[in-house]
Amino acid sequence: MRPLQSSTGATAGLEVSEHMKTRVLSAAALLPLLLVIVLVLPAWATAVLFGAAAAIAAYELLYRTGMVKNLRLVIYAMVMAVLVSFWSLRPDSNLAHLGVLAYFALLLGETLLSHGRLRFEKVCLCLAAGLLLPYLLTALVRIRAMYAGADPGQNDLGKYYILVAFVIAFTTANRVPHYSEKAILPVGMLHDDAINPLFRAVAECVEESVLSSLLHAETVTGYHGRTVQCLSDLLKK
Repeated sequence: MRPLQSSTGATAGLEVSEHMKTRVLSAAALLPLLLVIVLVLPAWATAVLFGAAAAIAAYELLYRTGMVKNLRLVIYAMVMAVLVSFWSLRPDSNLAHLGVLAYFALLLGETLLSHGRLRFEKVCLCLAAGLLLPYLLTALVRIRAMYAGADPGQNDLGKYYILVAFVIAFTTANRVPHYSEKAILPVGMLHDDAINPLFRAVAECVEESVLSSLLHAETVTGYHGRTVQCLSDLLKK
């Protein structure tokens, strides 16, 4: 006979079940909205979406966990997370460098004003929440806008690359039940002999991306008026 579950354990199980149900329903409702924003609306809508997500993630990581209680530091990190998203949309190296320097200056100023009470690990957490994590989260923004400014027939290629990531995410995962009577679950894997075409496909994608970057690069003029001509101009000559 199976042992009877205690009332406390049953209550906790119901709470977990209700929590999971809420999360599943939220994901089911918000996923179509996410796909509409990423795949249908302009690239700036994607930047707004992921900027808001990065700001919320910074707030959850720093303040809600109790690791950083200084609200100014949390606000700095949230604002920086939003800016990183928009810099991913319209990359401007000078503006981005100035923004990063300003963020470092704000953190340094807070450290000096605290007279040593602000610990170094708190500053590192703010740097991670305001710069590193938003940069990783906004990778889709950079993919979405990678063909901005190209000829009109290629302007929408970025969103199809994002769609590939969604397709892979929802088709390759092994399904693991939330509750299971079995301690050992079967897992489907791709045999080594069948993985070579995937490696060849990845190699071809990398080769195509390198060739595309060479052919779409523009002539630039840098320090002391030094001009570097792009490959397409050189080929025309």
